[in-house]
Amino acid sequence: MIDQLLAGPAVDANYIEQWFGSVARENALHLLAWTLHQPQAPRVDQLATELFARRRNGHWATTQGNAWSLLALASYLRGVETGSRESKGVIAWEQATSRFSLSNLSPLASATFPIDPKTVRAPVTLTKTGGQVFSEVIVAARPTLVDQPRQEQGYSLSRRYAKVGDDGRLAPAENLRVGDRILITLDIETRRRATYVALEDRLPSVFAPINPAFKSQEVVAGESLGAEWVSDHHELREDRAVFFVDLLNPGRYTLRYLVRVVSAGETIAPAAKIEEMYHPERFGTTETLRVSAQPLE
Repeated sequence: MIDQLLAGPAVDANYIEQWFGSVARENALHLLAWTLHQPQAPRVDQLATELFARRRNGHWATTQGNAWSLLALASYLRGVETGSRESKGVIAWEQATSRFSLSNLSPLASATFPIDPKTVRAPVTLTKTGGQVFSEVIVAARPTLVDQPRQEQGYSLSRRYAKVGDDGRLAPAENLRVGDRILITLDIETRRRATYVALEDRLPSVFAPINPAFKSQEVVAGESLGAEWVSDHHELREDRAVFFVDLLNPGRYTLRYLVRVVSAGETIAPAAKIEEMYHPERFGTTETLRVSAQPLE
């Protein structure tokens, strides 16, 4: 019966549409079952490799994904990787080298190499003696281009700034001065049903949030809005506004909130970004904006 259950149909990305479902959790459950059933089977290593590859920034995105993955990997380590934990060797990238030594008391080692255009195409090599080791390579760099272009990978996202007058009417966000109120409007369009979506709008340093919503003078201002996105949770921080929703049906949505100009100067508003938790490759971003503000006279 175990063999029959483990030979069930493969789980595709549509599985995530179920509440609390995730491909990582399903992967972990299969790995846990295989390590208890046939720990030396070739399928065990395949599932372990897949589970490691599904990590994003060191975790599996959800509470259940993390919990079941840790349970499965703990079972894998106890039942499969039973060899020696002692090993030592050298990590090298061209002329740069770093020695490492691993043991039960010190199971982790790291090495940092600066990116050199002359050796960037050379392979990073690892030579060792002793037990099995696992490696991970992280490449980090900063783009020389400050103004990032707009991208649409499944979501359309646009951002608008407007100055709010004392009478509540909107005007173009020009000739800003310290003390002005600014209405930020985020227009979102999604063409497919999505779950666990997050939108982050980073603020330029001259802005500070003051109110999560703007509802007065909408008709007078001539605003054309989509349906209201009923956020399951939102946060207004010093440098950003963040909105979350568990279930988002296809359609057009509008989010708006108020900020105040708190200092003078020229700054850049980073691109706002919308992303789906289970599909990090599906996202949408706005372009970066340059914002300038004058002191209060």
